[in-house]
Amino acid sequence: MQKRAAPSAQQPAPKRRTYHPWAESFERGKTAFAQANYTNAIKHFSDAIALNSTNITLIDCRAAAYEKNGDLAKGLEDALAMIKASPTQSKGYLRAGKLFSIQERYSKALAIYNRALETVSHTDTRYAQLTEMKRSILMQRRKQKQVPMDFLQILPFDIVAHIFELLSFDRRIQCMAVCQSWRNTLKSWPGMWREIDFSSAKMSIHSLKQYMSYVNGRYVRKFTLQGNRNRATKMLQLLMERDCHYIESLRFIDCDLPGDLLLRTLRLMGKHLYHLELVDTGFSFANLPHILKTCPTITQLVYSDDAATDLTIDHPLALTHLSLSFSSKAIPFATLKNLLAHCPQLTHLSLYPPSGDTVLALAWQSCPELTSIGYQPHQGNTMTTEKKRGISELVFPTFCEISDDTLATAIQTNHDTLEILDIRGCPRLTSRTLHALTTDGAKQLREIYLENTAEFDEDVLCCVMQQCPSLQIVHMQSVVSVTNKVLEALSGATMLKHLNISNCPNVTGTGIRRLIDDMEGLQRLILNDCHAVNQDAVSYAREKLGRHGVECRYTTYR
Repeated sequence: MQKRAAPSAQQPAPKRRTYHPWAESFERGKTAFAQANYTNAIKHFSDAIALNSTNITLIDCRAAAYEKNGDLAKGLEDALAMIKASPTQSKGYLRAGKLFSIQERYSKALAIYNRALETVSHTDTRYAQLTEMKRSILMQRRKQKQVPMDFLQILPFDIVAHIFELLSFDRRIQCMAVCQSWRNTLKSWPGMWREIDFSSAKMSIHSLKQYMSYVNGRYVRKFTLQGNRNRATKMLQLLMERDCHYIESLRFIDCDLPGDLLLRTLRLMGKHLYHLELVDTGFSFANLPHILKTCPTITQLVYSDDAATDLTIDHPLALTHLSLSFSSKAIPFATLKNLLAHCPQLTHLSLYPPSGDTVLALAWQSCPELTSIGYQPHQGNTMTTEKKRGISELVFPTFCEISDDTLATAIQTNHDTLEILDIRGCPRLTSRTLHALTTDGAKQLREIYLENTAEFDEDVLCCVMQQCPSLQIVHMQSVVSVTNKVLEALSGATMLKHLNISNCPNVTGTGIRRLIDDMEGLQRLILNDCHAVNQDAVSYAREKLGRHGVECRYTTYR
């Protein structure tokens, strides 16, 4: 009989997988995330969370999907929800810190990690990661503080433009070398080329061509070229090539200008040019009528060269400011008479070399609107557009033969409008000239300059200081009749800011102390070679005005 086989050991039944309603959606979300389909991943993770809202793994996965999809705000909401649901687990802190870091909100990220390190248990598997992330955030925040802020990227454009408008042209050129962003901004900004000034440094032809290639001619209003003798021809050609038709002010200083090319250039801007300055350019004085005919709108003309030649003007000119300076000899009287006869609107006249009474009388007769006349060499662009009825400036800083009668008449006639009186170049004048200031007073006189004369009486000086209450600058260098009494008379000039009494031997320390006590607005005091002023008075003045407010030097030993 066949033996029956022993029954085999009973196999254990397989464990049944627990079914979670949210698992299917979770799996679909993971699959979509792996395929970089973050929109679908967010949808599936949201479905899973709707079925199991306390599972922070599901919330973390959706936060990751939001991060990849660029919706950092919603990702941050999920991360903070994880922290609120499970404050002792590290997942929510790590996710929130990462999202704050992506937004470069390093202070927020650092606060999250500090809170995590205080709340999460040291046994958490991600505790070391929290420590490492905090260290990384500290380094990133340190770098952020070291990176300079570019105000071009922060401030509104109109404020940036105003800042650059306050800089000179050569400073703006330097700003173009800061970085590519600044270079592009300045190249495209019309205000960059509104006032072109190549006077501060010599530039090569290549540099001039490069800068002019950026220029849009319709924006240029002022142009200056100085010290580039061999480059003026090329610059005139570039002005024509860039169609600079709207230039209002044109200045060439220390350049060799070809006459024909200059006239061709001026024809382009003849309707807009109002200021022309030609200083040591080699352009013939005899050719000025051609310029004035080509550009009838010129109101300000500055010309300076070696010698004057004859010229003839046959039409009225619009000139209001005229400065003529020659290094060898004065302009012929007949030429000046013809020129002034055609300038009925002239208000400012400056001539050099100095002329005598005849030229002064000619100017008053020919130019009824004249407000300023001076005998001085060209000193740069000092012309103003101020226009008043009557002479406001009588300026003779260099040696000239002007009589007391002529100057006294001029002062008396214009005592209501006279603002500046400079007679340092007239050493032969006597107290009669200054007495003209005391007869009717000069209420508008702001500046007076006297020098190297012993002919002025002490009482007359005192009377001048008392009759001119608006004085702001008083220059009385090497005037022997200046004494403590004259300084005391200055106490009525409450607006006085600058006083020069160098080499006045009759001024003492007592007078200086009284002056300092009386003049509260005084800012600058010059006492060079005043040997009668003791050191205590100088120290007192420096204590009141400041160390840089007092100048006291001696050219010889006492």
